[in-house]
Amino acid sequence: MAQSLQMVFKTVAGKSLSLMVNDPKENLTKAEVEAVMQAVIASGAIETAKGDKPAAIKEIFVISKDKQLLSA
Repeated sequence: MAQSLQMVFKTVAGKSLSLMVNDPKENLTKAEVEAVMQAVIASGAIETAKGDKPAAIKEIFVISKDKQLLSA
């Protein structure tokens, strides 16, 4: 089963900005992800097309995907 990590930030303008990581390492903790998200916020390296930057952590999700081939 494929997994993705979705990190959702609240931006300076009050909107949401999501970053998705495919196949994150197993047994990831909330504290580990929050530390990375805080580093992203502090670095200012990511911004939207309109120049809005992440300002705070909003939500963190792990999404599991199950893929099944349909047969005739």
